Amino acid sequence: MPAARYRDSDVEVLTLPPVQVAVLEHQGDKAALELALSRFIAWRKAEGLHPRQHPTYTVLYPPVPKPQADPQDPALPQANTVEDLLTDGEALVVEQTESAPAEQESGERIDLCVTIYGHLPENDLGLIAKVISGGRYAVMRVKGGEPEVRQALDFLCGPWLERAGETLRDAPVVLHRIGVGADDPNQADLLDVQLPLE
Repeated sequence: MPAARYRDSDVEVLTLPPVQVAVLEHQGDKAALELALSRFIAWRKAEGLHPRQHPTYTVLYPPVPKPQADPQDPALPQANTVEDLLTDGEALVVEQTESAPAEQESGERIDLCVTIYGHLPENDLGLIAKVISGGRYAVMRVKGGEPEVRQALDFLCGPWLERAGETLRDAPVVLHRIGVGADDPNQADLLDVQLPLE
C-alpha cells in the first residue's frame, strides 16, 4: 500500500510497557538472516513459547555511523531522515541489558525477539536477554513484508509526524509480529509498526 493511501486514522498513539525479550542477534546478509530465523523459530517452538503467550518482535538497527565530515561542509548529509531510518534494514535501537559494541561488522543488523517472563532459558544459540523500551509510540498495523514496512515508515516519519506535531524519541522502532502463530494463514504477515515518540 503506497504511503499516500495511508490515513492519519490508521495510526494510534499508545503508551506501551517495556518488554523483556530473549534475543538472537544477527548481523550479515539476508541469506544468513533466513538461517538465523529458522534456528530462532525452532528454538522458540522447542521451548514451548507460543506467540499467543510470548509475542514476537523484530528490531532492525540503523547502519553503523560513518566518520563525520566537517560540520561546515555543505555536502554533509542530513541526519535523521526517513532514508536514514530505512537504510540497511530500517532503523531501530533497543535498550539492552548490556552495552552495544561501539564498532560493528558491516551488514544488516537485526534482533529476533520473543517475550520471556523471568529468566532467559538456557540455550546453545547465543540468545541474550534485552528489554524493548516502553513509552509513547505511534502504532500502525501493516499487512505484508519489507516494502509495506518501508511505506508505513515513510508515512509515519513524513506526513503523519508533521501533521500530528509529534517528535521522534531516541528509542526503539519495533515491528511487533501480530500474525505469528495465527490460526488463519491470511493473517500470518500482520504486524504493528511502532514508532517511538517523545
